Amino acid sequence: MDEPLEDDPQQVALQQVIGLLTPLRQHRQASAERAHRQAQLELKS
Repeated sequence: MDEPLEDDPQQVALQQVIGLLTPLRQHRQASAERAHRQAQLELKS
């Protein structure tokens, strides 16, 4: 019962997916913020 979680294939797969998705989400957030700022600048001018 005391097996480390890393040995659980489902847990390992989940960690890999999280590792892949996190940078992707951060990148998408950053580009959404850039687009939002750009839109605000265009509205002001």
